[in-house]
Amino acid sequence: MERVAAMQVPKTRGVRVRPEGRTGRPTETGEEEAQAAALLPPLWARIDELLTLDDRGYFELEPGSALDLDDCVSYPHKISGNPRLGIIGAIDHVRAVRMIIDTGAVPMNSLFTLLRSALETAFSAIYLLEPDARDERIRRGLRDLHQEMVDGRNMRADFGALNPRKGDERRVDALRRALAGYPAAGPWAQIKARTEGSTARGGIASKIIVSRRPRQGRAEYSIRGYWRAFSGLTHGRSWAAHAVLDFEEVGYDAVTGTVTGRMTTSLRSIVGSMAVALDAIEVAVEIYGRRKAEFMRSPEDTALHARLLAEERAEDELED
Repeated sequence: MERVAAMQVPKTRGVRVRPEGRTGRPTETGEEEAQAAALLPPLWARIDELLTLDDRGYFELEPGSALDLDDCVSYPHKISGNPRLGIIGAIDHVRAVRMIIDTGAVPMNSLFTLLRSALETAFSAIYLLEPDARDERIRRGLRDLHQEMVDGRNMRADFGALNPRKGDERRVDALRRALAGYPAAGPWAQIKARTEGSTARGGIASKIIVSRRPRQGRAEYSIRGYWRAFSGLTHGRSWAAHAVLDFEEVGYDAVTGTVTGRMTTSLRSIVGSMAVALDAIEVAVEIYGRRKAEFMRSPEDTALHARLLAEERAEDELED
């Protein structure tokens, strides 16, 4: 593998005494790289499986299922849309990592930026889908849509739009109509409150992922820890670089007490990070699959479905 290295990075120790022992993780050996490369085919097979989902109609909702009813009660919105797009986006990110690795190159930072995006979008999908209570799923979904409106307005303002709020009245009306169709989601004040950010969503999702993929040594927030590390690399934070990248000493200046090193990304680090991202995506896919096909058959859901049929907001098709 061809590694793209950073420029020689001075690492000041603060005292002019030669540090004892190694000053960083040395670049992986040929044997270590070969061991990591042998782990790639199973990871690629998992990506191949994920890439077939859309073509197989996996994201189509079963009429009368939990997620289908969620969409019906949130009309004119379909709150299944954001988690579905999040999952599809996450799959695209890991596919891009695979495409780069297959060229034989290992960039220093950019693969972790893609993996960070894969985790973040998977976190959001899990956050939106995981509550068993429909009230909370609808509340989270509508709050997410309201935040989208605010983010779009801010983007238009940054671009210098004369009226960045153009269209907001129509968007608010649609959200209020959705809330009127399912008032159990809460008052308008809760819908327009700022939604949970990536850190909070990552904490919720991390615990769920670890519970479903309890690999040895995983703490309940460890998946969010990977996201933090990848975010640090994305933003050029030195603490993240020293935590994730290999740092090999190439020189020492006894006058200044400075160690100079070369930072690279090891294939073994990419393999481990890719496995974490795939675990997150697969858990999001599993939760979506359960919600799009499950039939609660509770008295509340039966009554809700009857009301939606009367209002012509649902299809008269239920699982036998």
